[in-house]
Amino acid sequence: MKRFLLAAGLLLPPGPAGAEGPSAPPRPHFDHRTRALEFTDPARPLSPRDEPTEIVIAWFGPSDPTDAVGGDLWTAASITVERANAAGGWNGRLFRLAPCWAGNPWSTGVARLFKLVYEQDVVAVLGSIDGASTHLAEQVIAKAGVPLVSPVSTDASVNLAGVSWMFSCAPDDRAVARCLAEAALGEMTGQSTRPGTGIALVNATDHDSRSLAKDLRQALAERHSPVANHYEFTPGGNTFEAQLRALTAADPTLLLLIADAGDSARFLQALQRAGSDAPVLGGPALGQRAFLQAVGPAAEGVRFPSLIDRSPPPPPAAETPASLNQESFDEHFLRVTGHAPDPQALLTRDATRLLLEAIRLHGPERSAIRQALRDLSPWQGRAGLIHFDGLGRNTRCPLDLLAIRDGKPTATLPTLSPSP
Repeated sequence: MKRFLLAAGLLLPPGPAGAEGPSAPPRPHFDHRTRALEFTDPARPLSPRDEPTEIVIAWFGPSDPTDAVGGDLWTAASITVERANAAGGWNGRLFRLAPCWAGNPWSTGVARLFKLVYEQDVVAVLGSIDGASTHLAEQVIAKAGVPLVSPVSTDASVNLAGVSWMFSCAPDDRAVARCLAEAALGEMTGQSTRPGTGIALVNATDHDSRSLAKDLRQALAERHSPVANHYEFTPGGNTFEAQLRALTAADPTLLLLIADAGDSARFLQALQRAGSDAPVLGGPALGQRAFLQAVGPAAEGVRFPSLIDRSPPPPPAAETPASLNQESFDEHFLRVTGHAPDPQALLTRDATRLLLEAIRLHGPERSAIRQALRDLSPWQGRAGLIHFDGLGRNTRCPLDLLAIRDGKPTATLPTLSPSP
């Protein structure tokens, strides 16, 4: 075996003259992110007699406006479709969101999506509410050739399957991790750093939290600020006794918290009761309305990366219907729900709006929609710029770091302040 390996090694061609030394980072032979994937599915234009009277878009997510996780997302998508229909739809045909969801999306929910995609004239899919369920939708559309636009998932792996009709509008976990790592590095090297044992990372064990925690650990290691202590907890818990005991004993200089809105709120409340004064950096879930409603004063001073661009929004699009008296989306959403849209709702508005614009420009044929989504990039949305890489992932970066002051996200201060 050794002689075989040696012989195989001798057959390898020598490196080119002037090749980079062993200390240089390896270069990939091919990076899909730098080149758009090809779309090989032939166009299938409908005959005039087969053209539907409405344009159906599948919504893979909860369709109950009161749902704690997906209610505002459904409302944002519905308002965007309503505004497009008030402007005339497409060539007189109105858009319709067709919801398909279940309490268990892994069985009933994805089965309903499968049935909807193959039995109705669905031109595209919007969804879902997180990375795990977006992976489910991706498995359906990969074979069906139906474009999928993901509004809020930051999981970069959903775009790594090489499906050229898969598009993600939110910045991904790598952008979030870079923002958090830079903030942590600034705190650890700042003059105001409190004594402690270094960086502690606490994350829930759901798919999205683990995905971001992995990218965050890598980003910190690349900046020579590795995690000193790492703790995990099961989603849905309330006590966190083991994690709090370990944190108290470790006395970290800085705490990084990665979990969804509900788990982040409960953990910060428990951390406050435990009397910890370690500064806290959290994930983008801390910008969601559900978190701010649940957490109370325990979030004061906590910082997090914002998934939206907080610069002034662009003026209303030219096709905003006159019947709405140039009412902005934000105003429309506030009128319907009684509260302002959070980052998740704004990202959903942008994903829906971008998809409708693609149909408006090139029609409702699936391959035309896919090409139009590619051609529209970069596209300025209410939540920020959408600029797809070769895999259909929004590359917007860097992200703003916000702090929670008096229960509201605000611009950050130069250094972190200890939690109460």
